[in-house]
This record gives sequence, C-alpha cells and structure tokens, in this order.
Amino acid sequence: MSGRTIARAAIFAVAAAAMVPGAPGRASEAAHRMAEKFAGASDEAKNRKAETKAGEPARKGATPKSGKGEPERSAGRAADPGKAAPDAAAEKKALEASKREAARKAEAARRAAEARRRAAAAAAEAARRAAEERRADEAEMLARARREAEESRAAEEEARLADEARRLIEEAERERARAEALLAGQAEQERAEAEERERLSRQRAEEARRLAEKLKRLRQAREERLKVQGGAADGRAEAEQPAAEATASAPPAAGASIDEERPEEEAQAAAARTEPPPPAVAETASPPAAPAGRPEVAAGPAPAATADRLPPPTKPDAPAAPAAGPPPVSDPPPLPSRPPPAAAIERAEPAWPPAPPAVAMEPSRPRAGMRAGPGEGRVAVLLVLEPGNYGIRRGRPKVADPVLCARDGCYVSAGPERPAVFMPGRRALGFRNTWGGRAGACRGQLGCVFRAVELGPRPGYLQPVDLHIFKHDRREGHTVFDDSQCGTRAGRLVCSHGIYADNYTMWIVPESVAAAVGADALQRAVAEGLNGPRSAALAPGRGGRSARLAIDVGDEEGAVAER
Repeated sequence: MSGRTIARAAIFAVAAAAMVPGAPGRASEAAHRMAEKFAGASDEAKNRKAETKAGEPARKGATPKSGKGEPERSAGRAADPGKAAPDAAAEKKALEASKREAARKAEAARRAAEARRRAAAAAAEAARRAAEERRADEAEMLARARREAEESRAAEEEARLADEARRLIEEAERERARAEALLAGQAEQERAEAEERERLSRQRAEEARRLAEKLKRLRQAREERLKVQGGAADGRAEAEQPAAEATASAPPAAGASIDEERPEEEAQAAAARTEPPPPAVAETASPPAAPAGRPEVAAGPAPAATADRLPPPTKPDAPAAPAAGPPPVSDPPPLPSRPPPAAAIERAEPAWPPAPPAVAMEPSRPRAGMRAGPGEGRVAVLLVLEPGNYGIRRGRPKVADPVLCARDGCYVSAGPERPAVFMPGRRALGFRNTWGGRAGACRGQLGCVFRAVELGPRPGYLQPVDLHIFKHDRREGHTVFDDSQCGTRAGRLVCSHGIYADNYTMWIVPESVAAAVGADALQRAVAEGLNGPRSAALAPGRGGRSARLAIDVGDEEGAVAER
C-alpha cells in the first residue's frame, strides 16, 4: 500500500476512537502504535530505497500488523478515558507529522523515481543516439569504402581504356603509314606506267600520223594515175571514133587500103593483149568497151600503132555546107596529145613496201542497216584475256577479273545487255573496288562484254586490266584508230580488224551494230574466243620485237605493212 492510503487509514482510526466513549487510553495506545507503525513505515521506505521491488510487499505486511493491534488499542483507550484527549491531540499531531513525513517521503520517492525514469530515459535516448550515430558512422564508412572502390575501379578502367586507345591509335598510325607507303609506291608505279604509256601513245600516234600521210600520198598518186589513164583512154576513144567514121564514109579504094592494113593492126593488138600489164597498172580498171558498130580499140600499145598510120595532125577546117551529092572525104580530126608511157608513171610513184600475206577468208562486211556512222563515239568492246601467271593467279584456276581502262577512267562490265559502269581510274583500281565489286558481271571470267564504252575522238586508247589485290595485271594498251569492221555471217558476229595481242583479243564493235546483233550474239562471240578473221591487226611485240601496224588501203590496193 502507498503512504497516502496508510495516512487515510490512520485518520479514519483516530476519528473512530474519538467517537467511541471511554476510549482515550486506547487512543493513546493507538497513537503509540501508529507512531511505531510510521517508524516501521520509514524503515520500510529505507528498505524500498534499497530494494524498490520489495517495498510494496513490506507495506502490505505492515497493514495486517496494524489491523491485528486495533482491538488492543481500542481496549487501551477504553481502559484509560482520562488520557484520551491529550493523546488524541498528540496522536493527531503525530499523525499529521507522519502524514507530512510520509507525503514528503512519497514526494521524494516519486521525484527519485521520476529522476530515475528520466535518467533511464536519458540513458536509453543516449544509447539510442549513440547506436544511431554508430550505425550512421558505419553506413558512412561503408559508403565511403564503396565510393573509393568504385573510384578505384573507374580509374583502373579509364587507365585500361586509355592504354587500349593508345594502342589502337599507334596501330592505326602504323597501318596508315604502311598504306601511305604502299599508295606512294603504287602511285609512283602508276606514274611511271602512265609516263611509259604516254610515251608509247605519242610514239604510236606519231607512227600512225606518218603512216596516214604516207597512205594519203599513195592514194593521191593512185588517183592521179587513174585520172591520167582515164584521160588516155578517153583520148583514144575520141581519136578512134572520127577515124572509124572516116573509114566507113570513104570511097572503095580507101576502104580497100584500110582493109589491107587491118591484119597488121589486128596482129599488133593481139600481141599487145598477150603482153603482161605493168605491176602498177595491173589492178586498174580497163577502159569502157566501144559501142557496137565501131571497130575494136585495143588496149596497151595499140593506140600508138594506130597513130603511126594516121596522117599528121592538122588544124580542123570550118564546117562546110551540106552538098547534094555524096560527102567528100575530109581529113580526120587531130588526135590529142599522147599520154605519158606507163613506165614513166611507175617511176613517178613511190615504191610500195611489201604487202603482208593475204588472208584466206574474205573479210566480212556489215549488212545493210548495220553499218556504223563515221567516227561513232560509243562502242561495245568484246574482250578475251589469256590467264595470268603471277600473283594470285599462279597455281590457281584459270580465271580473271577484267576491267577496261581508257585515258580518262575505267569501265566495269554490267553484262552484255546493259551499259558498262564508268569509274575514275583510282577508284576502279583502288582497295574499295578490289575488295568489293571488282569486275562486276565479269568477275572470275576470262571473257567479257563492255557495252556503251565512250571511246571519244579518234584515235582512242584502251587497256585491259586483270584485277589482283595490290599489284594488278595491266595488259599492254593500244591506240584505237577505227572499229573492227564487224558484221554477221551465218548468224554469228565476225570482225575483220580486231586487236590480237599476245595475251588478249579485243574487238571494237560500234554500239549500233552491237544493238542490231543483240546480246546473245555478243556473248556467243566471247564464248567462242573471238576467233574471227585477222586481216588487219594491231599486234604488240614481246621480248623486244617491234609493233606491226597493218592498215587496209582498199579493195584494190591491198595493205601497207610498217615494221
């Protein structure tokens, strides 16, 4: 029980004792006992200070003791009624004092308990705060450790990436240096080859110009010879016509004399016909035949023999008026000046170089409607390469990757039906194309058709190239003066003036002719190896041999060969 409950019980007991008559003694005794009880209560308070949990059972134990002494105190107060009033006052004071003491002690105990509670709460709060601070410190340390670990890993990764980037940059620099060196070497080689090609082109152009001038002179001489021979034939015909008319209109005596001399004239004409003609005039056309009813005029020296028997030339008389009788015999008109002899013409002409051996097969001519226009710019080029024997071609299947290069760039085939693709030379022969599309439709083939190739003004220039990886197989280029004179025979395309080199064959077909014959005929000609007639070819030498250029002079003159 608490002190307040005990104080209330004591007050109740004192009041009860005062109301009962004859209870002063018992009240004094009760007061003494109450004082003893309060003294025991103070001891119990001391004990509660020592043992807080054991204080409540002590107070409970004290209550029964006071309960047990209540009858005795009542009996004491009843036995001594005279002492009841002072004892009651003293007891009341003692009770109040004890109440105050008990209240003070209770307040002190309460304050002590409150202080302990506050101290415990403060300690718990301090412990909690310490734990929280410790946990916060641990979390901060852990976060700092993690952050440091992440920073360390990031620094290591950055250092590794920097090393890798540095290594890649160094490797790229080395690759670039190697590529630049390779390109420089290739450029130097291409420059040297270009200079050599330019020199050969200039040499061929000069040779072609010289041959063209020589051919022009030969043609002019031929035309002059034909004019002289035609004039001589016309003069002979005009000279024989008046003589024949005079012979027909002469009197019988004159006719008999002429008939007597005719066997000699016929003998001379027969002898002239049996003589072989001069070499330079053997291929010329014979003079036109005399019309019917006129005496036969023999070719060759016959006009000279006839002129010897005719009277000397005189100036023609003025025309006379027609007479009624038979017309008189008039003098024949004067003959024209005598043409120079054939031997003089032969001496005046330049000497002809020996012609190349004739080809057994007649050169084919394009059909009507297939003939190309003069100097047609676009051509179709048919190409068949011999397999290469160095680089990637050594010991490999006999294939090629052909492209066709001109002066301003190269052409990559798109098949026999579509125009070839034009590329600049560096792009067509560079790494990107050699590792990419390469020869287009002709990749891995020895034969190829290039349609719609722009040859440009003549003479043009074409050079086949077999693509390798780095060093390409550049075949010898050729100057193109004209197309290959192509046509059809038995449904096949044939050309009489192709380019036949040591390691390839090439036909230059006008685009109009190629469109007329069709893609199948072009592909068939390539598949058959371009085995056409070779009456005139541009064949480069190999091993120090000089080039030979055969140019067709005409159907009547043959060919001129220049070595």
